[in-house]
Formats: sequence, C-alpha cells, structure tokens
Amino acid sequence: MTSTPAHRIPCRLFITHGFGEIRYSNSFSVDLTAPSPSLTEFFAGSNAYNPNLPHARCLFGATVLPSSTLVLYGGCLNGFRVGGPCPSYDSWRWRSGTWTRMSDYPTPRNYATLTQDPSSSVSTKALLYGGQETGLGVM
Repeated sequence: MTSTPAHRIPCRLFITHGFGEIRYSNSFSVDLTAPSPSLTEFFAGSNAYNPNLPHARCLFGATVLPSSTLVLYGGCLNGFRVGGPCPSYDSWRWRSGTWTRMSDYPTPRNYATLTQDPSSSVSTKALLYGGQETGLGVM
C-alpha cells in the first residue's frame, strides 16, 4: 500500500456567503498547500430569490465534511434588499459543483455552529450546536 505524502494532500479553505454593504452568496475555495494559493470561485452567487440555490445570507453555520462537501444552515436572509426570513431554517449541501437543498431543521437559527460528527473520520453527518432562535437568546 502506498501513501500520499502529507505535503500533497490538499488542505482547502472554503469561503461562502456573508455581508458587507450587501448580502453575498458567492463561494470560493483556496488550496492552502498550493505553492501560490489563490481564490477559486466555485459559485458566482445569487442575490435574487431562486428556490434551487442558497439565498444570500449572514450569521449562518457551515462546515466541511470529508470529500469536500460543504454544508450550510440557517442564518439571516433579510435586509439589504435581498429578502427572506431572519433567522431561517433551510440547509444546503455543495458537492461536485452543485448546491442541493437538504431537509429543513425544526427551528430557525442565527449564529449556529456546525461541525463534522467526531465519531467517524468518514462521517457524512453535520452536527448542529447552539444558535439563536427568534427572541429566545442563545440556546
């Protein structure tokens, strides 16, 4: 059996959604092991409502699972002329160049944290922790 030298295993940083003067839904990745790391945009974004794409948002939770699957949940979709609930309860998965809407969570949240299930290094599950529901403060 051969192994891949550690310096050749890609270490990716994902940057997605957020806000400044407007809400964003662009998504980028950076291979941190590349000799000259640079941003690669893999989703140009959609500030207009489209039920097949994650709406522009901020204050959301996200994590990367094995096989470079990005999972995004909740956040604030309204403000800055883009509309939508705040907090929201929708969840999305980006894999192989495609966003797919997943099952909605039972409660909408801002400021939630997502992480890979620590019980398995090949986990396909994201764990949701904390967050803020409408008017209830931090859970």
